[in-house]
Amino acid sequence: MNDESFRKLERKYKNKLQRSLNLTEAGEADELSSSHFLEFKKQSLPKRLTWYENMCNFFGNLIKIEPGKESKRDYEEAIEQTHLNITPAGALSFAVLFPILICSMIISAAFVISILVDKPLDLFLVMSILIMGIAMIMYLMQLPLNVANKKRTKASNQMILGVFYTVSYMRHTSNLELAIEFAANHLPNPLSMDFRKVIWDLETGKYYNIKDSLASYLETWRRTNLEFIQAFNLIQGSLMESSDDRRLTMLDRAVSVLLDETYDKMLHYAHELKSPITTLHMFGIIMPLLGLVILPLVVGFIEEIRWYHIAILYNVVLPMALIYMSKKILSVRPAGSSEVEVDFIKVDKKKNLVLLISIACIIIAIIGILPPVMYYFIGEESALLIDQQLAPLKLFEYRVNDQGQVIGPFGTLAVLISILTPLGIALFIGFQDYFRTKRLVQVRDEIIKLEQEFSSALFQLGNRLDDGIPVEMALENVATIMKETNAGRFFGTIAMNIRRLGLGVYNAIFDEKVGAIRMFPSSIIESSMKVLIQTIKKGPKTAAVALMNVSKYIQEMHRINERLKDILAEVSSSIASQVKFIAPIIAGVVVGLTSMITLIMGKIRERVLDLGVDAGEAGGVDYAGNILGMFSSNISPFFFQLIIGFYIVEVTIIMSQLYNSIQNGEDKIYEKFCIGDNLIKGVLLYSIIAFFITLIFGIIGATVAVGF
Repeated sequence: MNDESFRKLERKYKNKLQRSLNLTEAGEADELSSSHFLEFKKQSLPKRLTWYENMCNFFGNLIKIEPGKESKRDYEEAIEQTHLNITPAGALSFAVLFPILICSMIISAAFVISILVDKPLDLFLVMSILIMGIAMIMYLMQLPLNVANKKRTKASNQMILGVFYTVSYMRHTSNLELAIEFAANHLPNPLSMDFRKVIWDLETGKYYNIKDSLASYLETWRRTNLEFIQAFNLIQGSLMESSDDRRLTMLDRAVSVLLDETYDKMLHYAHELKSPITTLHMFGIIMPLLGLVILPLVVGFIEEIRWYHIAILYNVVLPMALIYMSKKILSVRPAGSSEVEVDFIKVDKKKNLVLLISIACIIIAIIGILPPVMYYFIGEESALLIDQQLAPLKLFEYRVNDQGQVIGPFGTLAVLISILTPLGIALFIGFQDYFRTKRLVQVRDEIIKLEQEFSSALFQLGNRLDDGIPVEMALENVATIMKETNAGRFFGTIAMNIRRLGLGVYNAIFDEKVGAIRMFPSSIIESSMKVLIQTIKKGPKTAAVALMNVSKYIQEMHRINERLKDILAEVSSSIASQVKFIAPIIAGVVVGLTSMITLIMGKIRERVLDLGVDAGEAGGVDYAGNILGMFSSNISPFFFQLIIGFYIVEVTIIMSQLYNSIQNGEDKIYEKFCIGDNLIKGVLLYSIIAFFITLIFGIIGATVAVGF
């Protein structure tokens, strides 16, 4: 190259760089140039994180708390990965100061209320607030790390697709920068944003070349996804190969390395999953429910315990512990395939039917809390009269405890009616999710079936293109051959759009209104068609080779997914049985036992009081004063049932999310369907068992109590 050619080339790229960076002739950047990426980041980041950024910046400016060296490094890495506009000091300041402020306000309000009502401050409530404040501090301190971990998990599910896009582009055009840009344009967030950031850092001059920018980004995955780095090292190594065959071999090897490592990591994950799931089941479900059986006896010795103390423990603390344990289990889940996106499909949700069911569920839930409401409206005398008419299954049965407070209801009928409240809430949530996702799940299953057939269809399409047939005719030929399958219908829709509507291949597939991909929204199918559109520009032969490689890739993914489902089947079935059968059955029996124990203890208490009165009249020892505290009744079975019922609803939601995440990864559609289905079946089973066990044990308890 002579000097003149070199200067012309230098001026060309210098002008191009100036236009990209909005540089003036003086070499100064336009003040608005940084707004381009900031606007992109604003659109890409979740909107719900903006409040967190604002709060971190506010408290960081108010009182700055600097983290230690190791913690600061972890914060900086998490902030870099999540692209949050905060500092480590701001994140720590918000995590410490905000919970202290909230807890101080709540405790101060409780102290003022205790003075106004002339009652001592509830120390248990104060301790609960302090414990929750500490938990909030720990949660907020981990929030940037958790957001980064969640982002890593979601991005790792897209890694195989990201490498596949890059390799597919580089098979016909050996340019790493253009390949990463192609992948960034077709990947979903967050991996799309990461790839765009790699290009952005190169274009803004932060790094000298694409390899340095990519190396800096890949370093963030060294501790968690080393195979991702290895795959891109092979991709970069292919640029050094002079032989086309060796270059293609290295590109194929990049995809194989990622697939093999994903399979091995999922295999180890499945084998190590049994112990955490067993621990979660025992400490999160079985032991808390069995603990409620002996709780009435414990309450007899600790008179200060009230129902809301148990509610805080079972409906706030334990669910938070379950969520933490489940997140811990999912945090080490290896990469998988991306979710099937079908949420934009318009489905007839039967709004009138859903509205009627929702109103009915709300009415059912309200009926469940009527006994205490009715008691305060009709008065004690009317309540006693109703109880006498409904004996032995009383509706109210309020009692006076040792402090002279009227508590209840203790009646068996009140407990039976209270079952309607958690049932109504569960049905309300369950039917909402069920009707919203039922059709979408059917579409999802059809897409999964299509993906299984798609490998063969792509191979046939590649063969037709390899024969030199134009892509329009090749699509119609494959649609005719496979007309009885979902893959045939997909290609048939494309061919029909081309033939009848006069659309090009791209619009026939991706048009927003009539494109075939709208009815088959699979990431695998979409990526395959994007590869077809990109490679057909290089000619039918290039497209044929690309599609045959895509076919091989889909076959490998299907083989790995089926094997992983087989490995995870035992764990998944264990979680499903816990949600649908074990937890509802145990909880239903616990409600019946608690009702019977409370009823018997109440009758014993009445007899002890009578003995104390008789002994006092006869000049004897006051037996009541010695043993009365053993048979206190400060918590009614009515509130016991509500606590257990709400706990079952919460456990069902948490375990359903865990089941879906283990089995399917990030699949929000199936997660909602799973929650709705399990809530309807599980809580309905709990309600039926609790009703009959409570009724039977109530009659037994009333019969036994007559003997005292």
